[in-house]
Amino acid sequence: MEDSSDIVKISFLQLYRDWTISHLKILLHFLVGIFLGLTYYQSGNDGSKTTIPSELAVLKKERFNNWYKLKTYYAAFLVSDIPMQIIFSLTYISTSYFLSAQPIEASRFFMVLIILILVALTASSLGLVIGTLVNPVNGTFFGAIITAFLLCVAGFLIWFTHMSKVMYMLTYISFLSYSYEGLVQAVYGFSRGSIPCPEDVEYCHFTVPELILRELGMTNNTYWIDVAFLMSNILLLRLVAFCTLKRRLRTGQ
Repeated sequence: MEDSSDIVKISFLQLYRDWTISHLKILLHFLVGIFLGLTYYQSGNDGSKTTIPSELAVLKKERFNNWYKLKTYYAAFLVSDIPMQIIFSLTYISTSYFLSAQPIEASRFFMVLIILILVALTASSLGLVIGTLVNPVNGTFFGAIITAFLLCVAGFLIWFTHMSKVMYMLTYISFLSYSYEGLVQAVYGFSRGSIPCPEDVEYCHFTVPELILRELGMTNNTYWIDVAFLMSNILLLRLVAFCTLKRRLRTGQ
């Protein structure tokens, strides 16, 4: 009978030999680290590279001089932000969708794109609310906590069918759970045909999309409900962000 040390050695050996588990993931983490580092290059030591809170001083001065109204500034900010989020989402999905061999169907592609754009806009809206409520230091802390909570109840760390009733109820307040459900419906829903099984594989359990939806607890087609929820979140959060920004300017904080 093997002792625990032998089992540990075997586990490490399996991790080393299976490059998809160890080598590839290490490389991916390394590349993501480089990408994020380049995206926010030197930002940690540069106080000018923040978001709306850094513009508050200029905004207060320009509004005091009656150069423009807050509504005008806020509308301009939103108008300039939305096209960029669309471009970012389109750039991402144009590569990942086809590289991951998703269905070559225009309707599914655009349904996935719609969800990604709405998720980006919702996350941006949430960031605006946090940024207008607290300073950048506290915003980083609260943003991380909120994101961690939303991820925990999103449905892809723990499937909806595996959640307790209490935890499942919390999924209704997470915009990430609606986005996840929308993406799954876009790819596997709407009467998709069988998924081919490779010839060198003896058995593929998830060749029927309906089975995937049943396992994930997403048999009801709620794609457009998910879209409506995300759009409502965007409108609500951006309205709240405007109110909190207006309050912050009025109080002079």
